[in-house]
Amino acid sequence: MGELIDRRLRLLKQLGGYRPQPSEVPARREMLALLQTETVPLSRNHFDPGHFTVGAFVLVAGQLLMVHHKSLDMWLVPGGHLDPDDATAEDAAARELVEETGVRGRLVGEGIFDVDVHPIPAARGEPPHRHFNVGYLFTADMVPPVAADDVLAARWVPLGDVAHLDVDSAVARAVAKLQAF
Repeated sequence: MGELIDRRLRLLKQLGGYRPQPSEVPARREMLALLQTETVPLSRNHFDPGHFTVGAFVLVAGQLLMVHHKSLDMWLVPGGHLDPDDATAEDAAARELVEETGVRGRLVGEGIFDVDVHPIPAARGEPPHRHFNVGYLFTADMVPPVAADDVLAARWVPLGDVAHLDVDSAVARAVAKLQAF
Protein backbone atom coordinates (compact mmCIF):
# COMPACT_ATOMS: atom_id res chain seq x y z
CA MET A 1 0.00 0.00 0.00
CA GLY A 2 2.95 2.32 0.63
CA GLU A 3 3.95 2.23 -3.03
CA LEU A 4 0.44 3.30 -4.06
CA ILE A 5 0.57 6.21 -1.63
CA ASP A 6 3.98 7.23 -3.01
CA ARG A 7 2.68 7.11 -6.59
CA ARG A 8 -0.40 9.08 -5.59
CA LEU A 9 1.71 11.75 -3.87
CA ARG A 10 4.04 11.98 -6.88
CA LEU A 11 1.08 12.42 -9.22
CA LEU A 12 -0.41 15.05 -6.90
CA LYS A 13 2.88 16.95 -6.99
CA GLN A 14 3.20 16.67 -10.77
CA LEU A 15 -0.40 17.73 -11.39
CA GLY A 16 -0.01 20.58 -8.92
CA GLY A 17 2.93 21.89 -10.92
CA TYR A 18 1.41 21.23 -14.34
CA ARG A 19 0.21 24.31 -16.23
CA PRO A 20 -2.62 23.07 -18.42
CA GLN A 21 -4.00 24.60 -21.56
CA PRO A 22 -7.48 26.06 -21.00
CA SER A 23 -9.12 22.95 -22.47
CA GLU A 24 -7.22 20.75 -19.97
CA VAL A 25 -8.21 22.71 -16.84
CA PRO A 26 -11.35 20.63 -16.08
CA ALA A 27 -9.42 17.35 -16.47
CA ARG A 28 -6.62 18.54 -14.19
CA ARG A 29 -9.16 19.70 -11.59
CA GLU A 30 -10.94 16.30 -11.67
CA MET A 31 -7.64 14.45 -11.38
CA LEU A 32 -6.50 16.47 -8.38
CA ALA A 33 -9.85 15.90 -6.66
CA LEU A 34 -9.77 12.15 -7.39
CA LEU A 35 -6.25 11.79 -6.00
CA GLN A 36 -7.36 13.42 -2.75
CA THR A 37 -10.11 10.85 -2.05
CA GLU A 38 -9.68 8.04 0.47
CA THR A 39 -9.42 5.39 -2.21
CA VAL A 40 -6.34 5.11 -4.40
CA PRO A 41 -7.61 5.25 -8.03
CA LEU A 42 -4.46 3.81 -9.59
CA SER A 43 -5.76 0.24 -9.94
CA ARG A 44 -7.45 -0.83 -13.15
CA ASN A 45 -10.20 -2.33 -10.93
CA HIS A 46 -11.27 1.08 -9.57
CA PHE A 47 -14.38 1.90 -11.64
CA ASP A 48 -16.25 4.61 -9.74
CA PRO A 49 -15.64 7.05 -11.32
CA GLY A 50 -12.61 5.42 -12.94
CA HIS A 51 -8.83 5.17 -12.65
CA PHE A 52 -5.60 6.72 -13.83
CA THR A 53 -3.93 5.63 -17.05
CA VAL A 54 -0.82 6.83 -18.86
CA GLY A 55 0.14 7.79 -22.40
CA ALA A 56 3.51 8.00 -24.12
CA PHE A 57 3.83 10.81 -26.67
CA VAL A 58 6.97 9.80 -28.58
CA LEU A 59 8.19 12.51 -30.94
CA VAL A 60 11.17 11.97 -33.25
CA ALA A 61 12.08 14.19 -36.22
CA GLY A 62 8.56 15.62 -36.46
CA GLN A 63 6.90 12.21 -36.32
CA LEU A 64 4.66 10.83 -33.60
CA LEU A 65 4.57 7.14 -32.72
CA MET A 66 0.95 5.94 -32.86
CA VAL A 67 -0.92 2.69 -32.42
CA HIS A 68 -4.25 1.61 -33.88
CA HIS A 69 -6.05 0.38 -30.77
CA LYS A 70 -7.84 -2.92 -31.36
CA SER A 71 -10.87 -2.59 -29.05
CA LEU A 72 -11.42 1.17 -29.48
CA ASP A 73 -10.72 1.05 -33.25
CA MET A 74 -8.91 4.38 -33.37
CA TRP A 75 -5.39 5.74 -33.54
CA LEU A 76 -3.90 6.67 -30.18
CA VAL A 77 -0.50 7.12 -28.62
CA PRO A 78 0.85 4.05 -26.80
CA GLY A 79 -0.31 3.80 -23.23
CA GLY A 80 -2.45 1.97 -20.75
CA HIS A 81 -2.93 1.02 -17.14
CA LEU A 82 -0.55 1.36 -14.24
CA ASP A 83 0.67 -2.00 -12.94
CA PRO A 84 1.53 -2.69 -9.28
CA ASP A 85 5.22 -3.07 -10.23
CA ASP A 86 5.43 0.41 -11.82
CA ALA A 87 7.32 2.70 -9.44
CA THR A 88 5.95 5.84 -11.10
CA ALA A 89 3.44 6.84 -13.75
CA GLU A 90 6.37 7.69 -16.03
CA ASP A 91 7.66 4.13 -15.60
CA ALA A 92 4.21 2.82 -16.52
CA ALA A 93 4.18 4.96 -19.70
CA ALA A 94 7.66 3.72 -20.66
CA ARG A 95 6.63 0.09 -20.02
CA GLU A 96 3.42 0.45 -22.07
CA LEU A 97 5.44 2.00 -24.89
CA VAL A 98 7.74 -1.03 -25.07
CA GLU A 99 4.88 -3.52 -24.66
CA GLU A 100 2.77 -2.02 -27.44
CA THR A 101 5.48 -1.07 -29.96
CA GLY A 102 8.86 -2.50 -28.93
CA VAL A 103 10.26 1.06 -28.93
CA ARG A 104 12.32 2.16 -25.92
CA GLY A 105 11.73 5.80 -25.13
CA ARG A 106 13.66 8.41 -23.20
CA LEU A 107 11.62 10.80 -21.09
CA VAL A 108 11.82 14.45 -22.15
CA GLY A 109 11.68 16.74 -19.12
CA GLU A 110 10.46 15.73 -15.71
CA GLY A 111 6.79 16.54 -15.78
CA ILE A 112 3.47 15.88 -17.36
CA PHE A 113 2.96 16.77 -21.01
CA ASP A 114 -0.81 16.32 -21.32
CA VAL A 115 -3.91 15.43 -19.28
CA ASP A 116 -7.27 14.12 -20.40
CA VAL A 117 -10.35 12.44 -18.93
CA HIS A 118 -12.39 10.30 -21.28
CA PRO A 119 -15.20 7.73 -21.03
CA ILE A 120 -14.58 4.03 -21.56
CA PRO A 121 -17.54 1.86 -22.61
CA ALA A 122 -18.45 -1.34 -20.78
CA ALA A 123 -16.44 -4.29 -22.09
CA ARG A 124 -14.94 -7.61 -20.97
CA GLY A 125 -16.98 -7.69 -17.77
CA GLU A 126 -16.02 -4.14 -16.77
CA PRO A 127 -18.65 -1.46 -16.24
CA PRO A 128 -18.45 1.84 -18.09
CA HIS A 129 -15.97 4.11 -16.37
CA ARG A 130 -13.53 6.92 -17.09
CA HIS A 131 -9.80 7.01 -17.72
CA PHE A 132 -7.91 9.86 -16.08
CA ASN A 133 -5.00 9.88 -18.51
CA VAL A 134 -1.63 11.47 -17.80
CA GLY A 135 0.64 11.82 -20.83
CA TYR A 136 4.42 12.08 -20.81
CA LEU A 137 6.69 13.24 -23.62
CA PHE A 138 9.40 10.87 -24.85
CA THR A 139 11.99 10.75 -27.58
CA ALA A 140 13.50 7.57 -29.01
CA ASP A 141 15.59 6.18 -31.79
CA MET A 142 13.62 6.06 -35.05
CA VAL A 143 13.26 2.29 -35.21
CA PRO A 144 10.42 0.41 -36.88
CA PRO A 145 7.74 -0.28 -34.27
CA VAL A 146 6.35 -3.78 -33.81
CA ALA A 147 2.63 -3.91 -33.03
CA ALA A 148 1.67 -5.94 -29.97
CA ASP A 149 -1.34 -8.27 -29.88
CA ASP A 150 -3.64 -5.61 -28.42
CA VAL A 151 -3.03 -3.14 -31.25
CA LEU A 152 -3.82 -3.52 -34.93
CA ALA A 153 -0.85 -1.47 -36.13
CA ALA A 154 1.97 0.73 -34.88
CA ARG A 155 3.73 3.35 -36.98
CA TRP A 156 5.47 6.70 -37.07
CA VAL A 157 3.14 9.42 -38.35
CA PRO A 158 4.27 12.90 -39.45
CA LEU A 159 2.58 15.43 -37.15
CA GLY A 160 0.86 17.06 -40.11
CA ASP A 161 -0.70 13.73 -41.12
CA VAL A 162 -2.20 12.83 -37.73
CA ALA A 163 -5.34 14.84 -38.56
CA HIS A 164 -6.02 12.43 -41.44
CA LEU A 165 -6.29 9.47 -39.06
CA ASP A 166 -9.25 8.55 -36.86
CA VAL A 167 -8.06 10.17 -33.61
CA ASP A 168 -9.95 11.55 -30.64
CA SER A 169 -9.98 15.21 -29.63
CA ALA A 170 -7.39 14.66 -26.89
CA VAL A 171 -4.82 13.36 -29.39
CA ALA A 172 -5.62 16.23 -31.77
CA ARG A 173 -5.09 18.77 -28.94
CA ALA A 174 -1.80 17.15 -27.93
CA VAL A 175 -0.58 17.17 -31.54
CA ALA A 176 -1.25 20.92 -31.69
CA LYS A 177 0.90 21.28 -28.54
CA LEU A 178 3.64 19.17 -30.13
CA GLN A 179 3.59 21.28 -33.29
CA ALA A 180 4.11 24.38 -31.12
CA PHE A 181 6.81 22.57 -29.11
